[in-house]
Amino acid sequence: MYKPDPYGEWVILGSKHGEDRAPYPLDEELLGAAREAWPRVLAQARHELRDKAAGSDKTALAADVWESVLRSVSKTRQRGGGQRPPIADLQSYLIGVFHHRLNRS
Repeated sequence: MYKPDPYGEWVILGSKHGEDRAPYPLDEELLGAAREAWPRVLAQARHELRDKAAGSDKTALAADVWESVLRSVSKTRQRGGGQRPPIADLQSYLIGVFHHRLNRS
């Protein structure tokens, strides 16, 4: 049975309003999309960085970018308060943001 890679869950589960404050409520939709997207973004990073870095460096860079993406999207969704239209395909959105940030790094 396939078990999605849990990388990134701690980023979403540990998001807080700030120091000494309670964590944000769990965003199940974001967590599910992140679980499904992580293997794809990792493969994408390894492919795009094939000539630029060693294997472990590719994974570390992908993890750093992924963490940044998840934190940003999580905070934006929490602060949105229903004022913004929902993202139709959250998994594709996460992959697109990751790709954009990876190319900037």
